[in-house]
Amino acid sequence: IQLFGQIHTNVALSLNNLGLALWNQSKLAEAEEATKRALDLRKKLLPADHQDIGMTLVNLASIQWMRADFSPVETNFGEALLLFKKRGNQTAVGVLQANLATVYLRRGDLAAAQEMHEKTLTLRQQLFKGDHPHVEISLTQLGLVLASRGDVDAAEARFKEALAMQEKLGLGRHADVADVHRAGERLRA
Repeated sequence: IQLFGQIHTNVALSLNNLGLALWNQSKLAEAEEATKRALDLRKKLLPADHQDIGMTLVNLASIQWMRADFSPVETNFGEALLLFKKRGNQTAVGVLQANLATVYLRRGDLAAAQEMHEKTLTLRQQLFKGDHPHVEISLTQLGLVLASRGDVDAAEARFKEALAMQEKLGLGRHADVADVHRAGERLRA
């Protein structure tokens, strides 16, 4: 602030980095405050679709999630999603869609979570053509939501795809897939 004044991109960068450092130290209230200040400055100084604004929104939403302050998380992830869609960053879009699906799942909206995971899976299949860890994660996450909705057959199909992809990629098996697969078997018994 002494070098650049109150309103400068370097000050915004420093505040963002301070927020990340405080987050890593589990000082979440302070991390949120520093990140909000960084976001405010970046919104004043940068073009509306600048990737630094998007990354700061993601950081802020992640800190708020850790603080169990869920109401603004969806808004911040949603704003970041629109920004990265506008920029054409499809990899970031996939991550943010998956994050939003988790928010929907957290608030009990299984239909919205399923829809968003389906969009994410489709996007990732288009982006990564073939076997890829991001596609495997989307298959697993969609399977978990389908199982939560009681659609055991559809969940099992997604889990089988995910397990086959895990084996091809040498990823090993996710414990959550195995647990839900066993739960599906119990539902059928």
